[in-house]
Amino acid sequence: MSSYNFSATFNVLNNIFSTVNINLTVQGNLITFGSGTVTYTSIFANSQLSLLPTNSYRNNDNILNNLNTSPYFTTNGAAFLDLTNNKYSFYFNLSQSRDYVSFGRLTRDTNKPLISESLSLACLLSNTNILTNEGFIKINELKENHVIICENKKHKIIRIMSTKINIIEKEMPYKLPSGILGCKEDLYLSQGHAIKIENKFFLPEYLNLKRLSIEEFLELREDKYFHIELECQEGENRRTNTLNANGVIVESYSPDEISC
Repeated sequence: MSSYNFSATFNVLNNIFSTVNINLTVQGNLITFGSGTVTYTSIFANSQLSLLPTNSYRNNDNILNNLNTSPYFTTNGAAFLDLTNNKYSFYFNLSQSRDYVSFGRLTRDTNKPLISESLSLACLLSNTNILTNEGFIKINELKENHVIICENKKHKIIRIMSTKINIIEKEMPYKLPSGILGCKEDLYLSQGHAIKIENKFFLPEYLNLKRLSIEEFLELREDKYFHIELECQEGENRRTNTLNANGVIVESYSPDEISC
């Protein structure tokens, strides 16, 4: 899972400036969630933006490419709808400094740069138990010589990572309660970290799991997300080589988002 934030300033009509902020969640290279705002420095009302389905507006594909460097959209871009029912298309090409956004009535202000912030998260809290050749071990106590056991497969660990959690709403984990989907203890996952159910992967935000409030998160006394990158052979990827986390099958980590 990766999250990205894009912001840019535009000219609207008679050189009235507006700032657009977009938040995206990317699974593989497909945008699975998007939201944002348009803030006007004029009498225009500010507006909330929401992602439109693929191919719903100007054949938008909602796909990011070249995730190894700065992300950029394919030709058809992503489409958003605001509260006043205006439809906007976004086209970014950050890696080659030719970024632009097409809004119909909005025109890019080339003197004010587009900014992209990658918010890739390593996606499980330290209180998560991972099944290994030595039984269940807390993820923050794993060593690279442990062997991961999941779905009748054994996987070597390439590396174990952690990311400090910023105390902001969009980085708060989702909770899968004990007893649901065979979960042995409450499981906490970051946004965009998929759970495998009957050979299909589902994001916690689409399973209607509860996202913790900042107050609830602070009660856990956690401050980092952890994840594990597993060794992949040809044809394998983070969804081929999964993890047993508190008795639930979840995807593993891959720096390339698509495959190892």
